Amino acid sequence: MRRTLLERRFGWQVVCLTTVALTMGQAAWAAKSKTLRAPKPYPTPTLAEGFDSPDPANPLELRAAAEVNDGVEVVRERHANGKVKIERQVTLDQEGNYVNHGTWKMYTQNGDVVSEGQYDMGKRVGTWTRWLDRNNAPVLGQYPFNRFKAPFLSQASFTDDVLDGEWLILDSQQRKCVQLSLNMGQRNGPVIMWLPDGKTYRQAAYVDGVPTGDFFDIDKNGETVGLF
Repeated sequence: MRRTLLERRFGWQVVCLTTVALTMGQAAWAAKSKTLRAPKPYPTPTLAEGFDSPDPANPLELRAAAEVNDGVEVVRERHANGKVKIERQVTLDQEGNYVNHGTWKMYTQNGDVVSEGQYDMGKRVGTWTRWLDRNNAPVLGQYPFNRFKAPFLSQASFTDDVLDGEWLILDSQQRKCVQLSLNMGQRNGPVIMWLPDGKTYRQAAYVDGVPTGDFFDIDKNGETVGLF
């Protein structure tokens, strides 16, 4: 019974945090393009065909704009204050549909990068990062995360749009909060949660999504319990 309750409690926290990682990089803007080419650095932006020009009397009416880079376009969606909200590269796939391809970034209204990563023909690849505040995920307001200092940095690896490899969450002081090992979306390897002082709070191991071996849990007195 002890093991079952611990698995459920530990698993719920991991699921909540994994949901945050899975939502990194959501966007829905597209623009016209021609042929597929390798992404290039951003040049000076120009309005692309198919987007409304801003009202000269109200320049903030411009909400999105795109620029063409030899077949790969840069699309920018803007906040109400005119600053860039999402900046991403897109291109046409073989069916003629617009897909994300290249760099993807999200900014706050103050111009700070809050999330970034890379797409390959519509699929997330490589390392993605996202800064999180407590209101981004309820679990970040619970113990032991409420003992860490926000904002948090979530860093996850994707292969073919699936979480794959190490996923790590750090607080603003670069202290580790959580570390997971995943294999194509399934927990595979150690899952560790820490306390702000660096001590292990919970630890488990998984093989192809199935818990295996011993579970470690730390009680309020700092004693290790829950060994099975």
